[in-house]
Formats: sequence, C-alpha cells, structure tokens
Amino acid sequence: MVASRATCSRRAGESGCGSALWTRVDWVKLNSSGTSTDIIACANAAFARNALMFKINGSCYASGRIVYDVENDEQDCGDAPAEVVYVMTPLPGQLIGDTFLFYNESSADGCLLSNSDNTGHVFDDSENTPYDSGLMPQKLTCCNEIIAGHCVEIASRPASTYFSYCEAKTRCEALGLQLASYELETNPGIQTYAHEKLGPIAADMPFWVNTQREEGGYYRWLPDGQNNTIPIAGSDDPLAKCAGFNAAFKTILTFRCKNLNNSPKAICIGPNTSLKKC
Repeated sequence: MVASRATCSRRAGESGCGSALWTRVDWVKLNSSGTSTDIIACANAAFARNALMFKINGSCYASGRIVYDVENDEQDCGDAPAEVVYVMTPLPGQLIGDTFLFYNESSADGCLLSNSDNTGHVFDDSENTPYDSGLMPQKLTCCNEIIAGHCVEIASRPASTYFSYCEAKTRCEALGLQLASYELETNPGIQTYAHEKLGPIAADMPFWVNTQREEGGYYRWLPDGQNNTIPIAGSDDPLAKCAGFNAAFKTILTFRCKNLNNSPKAICIGPNTSLKKC
C-alpha cells in the first residue's frame, strides 16, 4: 500500500467529505497492490479498518457508519484523486444517534456539551455527567408495546439510578424514539401502561416527560408547543422548568431540569411507528 496526502475541509454547518471540519487527513490507496477497486469491496475494506469514509473515482462515501445525513449519499470530494482510498485519521468526535458530534461542539438541543478539555461530551446536568455511548440503549428494531399506533418504551439506566432531563431525552433518542410528549396526554392507554410498568412498590414514582414551563407558569409539550392540560402537582418553583408524569395519580410533577434526584425512568414514544411488535 502506498500512502498519500489529501486535504478535505469544510465550513461549519456543511456536510460531506468535501466540506468537513478536518483539514489534512491521511488517505491510503487500496488499489496500488492489485486490490479490487469494486465499490463494495472498497466499502468493506474501509469498514473493516474502522474508517469513517472512503472515496472512489473522486467521490466520497460513508463506509457503513453514519457520518452524513444520508448514510449512502455520494459526496463531492473536491480535490480527491481518482483512485480507491480510505481515510485513516480518526475524527475528533463521536457518533451520537445519527449525528456525528465533534468534541468541541454541543448538541443542537444543548443537552450534550463538550467537556472541559474538548475530549468528550457531558450532559447538561448539575454534575456534568459524562456521556458514554456504551451505556446508552441500542436502537430498537421492533417494539415491545404498541398503543394506538405509537411505540412505547420505558428508558432507564442499567442500575436504575436517577438521571436528568437531558439524559432522559438522549436515552429515548438512542432507542430511535422521543421523550414522551403530547401523545401521552391524548392516549390514556399509554398512561395506564406506564403505571403498570412501575408495579406496586414504586407506584407513585414519576417518569421524565418532554414538557416545559413557559412564562406565566404554564406548561407546554415539546417540541410542538401544545398546551399541557394534565393537572400539575408539586411546588410552584419558578426554576422548575421541566417535569415528570406521576402515572399513579395522573399528574405532572414539576422538576428542575438539571437535577439528578427526580426520576430514574423516562417514557419514550415513537409516534405512528413503522416498527413491528416484537
């Protein structure tokens, strides 16, 4: 194999190999020693080397790992030589869900922040809990419970320890679902299912849900802003912007978003799911 140098740069906010945040990466030729130049063979070789991308005849492709908005979308390589090559230099970031987040970037919702030395990410909670992709749930390929056409799942940590709103939201997204929102209010069956999943010992334990306090003390469902008409219980803390759902009493309990002592569980919903029942 013969190593060569190539430049592949982008402006922030753009996608594709020809427009990435990295500048000077190492490209290694696969066809210099008679290796197959078939695009599938190239993709397999790149994936086996844990390469994030490969290029063939001047065009860039994902190597089986989602690093572009569209996994297999052809990208413009700009200055790429017309040869089968794959990138060896790892990017300074990590794949979170379907988004590649650089270590010096924060997620769009502000829930994941770069840590103090830009080597990883932390949750925006009271203790800046480190984000560990290995502790996140795997994306669902089928649904354990489908209610009124919605996939419903309960997310928690393996040890049932408590976590913040941001971790609740991120855990649901790792499953390929959303933190429960308006569908919870409009479907009593989902409320009953949540109550049943708790059992008698923790019957009044709240679940994180995706509702937040607006000016005037009103709560709205996120992300679409519907009014939350579920009765609200708990203190009138002006800093309690987030909330949990008490399935036993069918009430909303107000929480501070960054607190780690409110709930160890979250209700996740995939509205109008295309997943089949497991």
